[in-house]
Amino acid sequence: LEEGGTRIRVIDYKSGAKRFDPTMAYWGIQLQLLLYLASALEQIPGASPAGFFYCRIADPTVKSESRIRGEIEQQLAKKLALAGISLSDVAILQAQDDRHAGMLTRDGKPSGRYAASMVDEQGMNALVAFARGKAAQLAQTAYDGGIDDVPATLGTFNACTNCDYAAVCGFDPARKARKRLKKKSLAD
Repeated sequence: LEEGGTRIRVIDYKSGAKRFDPTMAYWGIQLQLLLYLASALEQIPGASPAGFFYCRIADPTVKSESRIRGEIEQQLAKKLALAGISLSDVAILQAQDDRHAGMLTRDGKPSGRYAASMVDEQGMNALVAFARGKAAQLAQTAYDGGIDDVPATLGTFNACTNCDYAAVCGFDPARKARKRLKKKSLAD
């Protein structure tokens, strides 16, 4: 979007359902999408962030008693909708897509109902800066040799589940505790 200065949104296409989780970003586990946005902003001087999203690429099925095409298409669109964080600017919301335009009230203001998926300009810049800083901190820790076997857990998330090195790591939960992450909000 170039109206009022260049605005960038980043979309990461995923085969499965994925949502931005502030807790995972806070602890440095889910930085990829924010770092994509940071990189895009560096490539275009003077650009500002508009949002970052996951988009599920799938062929979803919908269970419905309805045979009305419009209702089924609405359900499919909901399953395939972008999931992420948008700038709470009215022009940005209107420029994106129908779902984001739907985040506005009848009088054209951002709806509080969607507050969890919107931030103001300062908040968006803080998220990008946080991701850059966290990535640098994690890289420095690894460079300094700080690679400990303390896999993180949060609810049903267990870092060992998707780890390519789980078979050779030798982590023994009977010997050593896992790092239990504390829940964080977008404001954190």
